[in-house]
Amino acid sequence: MAPVPAATRGRTPREGGIAVVKRVLVLLIVIAVAVVGYGMLRGGSSPGDAVRTPSGYSYQAPKGWQHRAPCDRHPFTGAGHDDDGCTRPDLGAEGGAYLVSYPVAAGRTRTDVVNELTVQVSGYRSCTGEGGCLRSIAHPDQRGDLHVQIIAGRAVAMLCLRTDVFDVARGCDVTWNSVKKAGSPTGPASRPRAARG
Repeated sequence: MAPVPAATRGRTPREGGIAVVKRVLVLLIVIAVAVVGYGMLRGGSSPGDAVRTPSGYSYQAPKGWQHRAPCDRHPFTGAGHDDDGCTRPDLGAEGGAYLVSYPVAAGRTRTDVVNELTVQVSGYRSCTGEGGCLRSIAHPDQRGDLHVQIIAGRAVAMLCLRTDVFDVARGCDVTWNSVKKAGSPTGPASRPRAARG
């Protein structure tokens, strides 16, 4: 017969079962704390000011980010879209969210619009095989993302530059997740829209 390990000598089966349950509970608590911590870290950027665009949709700038409408930078090289503003943590840097919109014909898909706009981002090129993913030409470690949705016959696009910076990516998530159809345009972003091109 095999020798009994010293750690289990003298324990009844009930005591051994209680020890296992305690270990499982400690493990579950550690996992719960890790999940809550990750959720706070990933979703820690909170919404700030609500912005209504003259194009018929609204979004929220992350708390602490600055907003401009029309935007002071124009990362798209193409013409024919409306500048619906930008929001960035630092207006002196390029990292942040740039929003544009334009009317689309019935039947156009988000993928069509993403493919059309991806090639119009100045200084960036498409990542291979990843729709909406962009990489800086001059600095390949700098990334961007392009998000599109169709709202009431308009393509609404948000270009997020510098998604390689965690806080910028998180702030862009806050902005994009808040994009929705709005009522009549009023508020700070209700100035006449500046058409590009």
